Amino acid sequence: MQSHELVSNEKQRHMGRVTKWFEDRGFGFAILDNQKVFLHVSKFNGHTFGHPVNVRVGSKIEATIVKAVKGKQAFYVDTVEY
Repeated sequence: MQSHELVSNEKQRHMGRVTKWFEDRGFGFAILDNQKVFLHVSKFNGHTFGHPVNVRVGSKIEATIVKAVKGKQAFYVDTVEY
């Protein structure tokens, strides 16, 4: 198995909200279309290291979901509503 496998068509985007976010550690979790997924700061579109992303608990996001070794993860994440 590859390290990441798409859960759905790569072009399919899922909407949801951030449920936990650890700013100091750069990761958190979200519910996207009723699926719990892992979020990592490096997967946000336009992210560059050393600059925080505009996200907090309750932020509305849109992303592609992939199946990673440890579970579902959000890729190509966009913050829709901060």
